[in-house]
Amino acid sequence: LPAASKMSGVVAWVKKHPYLSVTGAVLVAGAALYGYNEVQVAKKREAEHKARVQRNREESRRNEERRRKEREAREAQERELERLRQEEEEEGIKEVHAPSTPGAAAAETEEEEEDEEEEAGED
Repeated sequence: LPAASKMSGVVAWVKKHPYLSVTGAVLVAGAALYGYNEVQVAKKREAEHKARVQRNREESRRNEERRRKEREAREAQERELERLRQEEEEEGIKEVHAPSTPGAAAAETEEEEEDEEEEAGED
C-alpha cells in the first residue's frame, strides 16, 4: 500500500500546484523533443559525413583508375615508338649492307653510275 499512498501524494500535489505541474510537464516534453532532435541531427551529420567519405573514396578510385589508364597508354605509346625506332635502325643497317645478291649489286652499281653521269652532265 505504500506505492498507492505515494501515488495519491503525487496526485494531491498536482491538484494543489496545477501551474507548476503543467510547466514541469511542458519542460519534460520539451527536453525530450530537444534530445530527440539532437539525436536526429547527429545521425544526419554522421550520414552526411559517411556519404562525403564514400564520395571522396570513389572519386579517388576513379582518379587513380584514370591515371593508371593514362600511364598504360603512355607506356604503350613509348613501347611503340621504341619499336619503330628499332625498326628504322634495323632498316638503316640493312640499307648499308643491302647489296648481298649479285643482281642487286649490279643494279645499285648502275644507279650509282647513272647518278654520276647526271652530275657530270650538270657541270
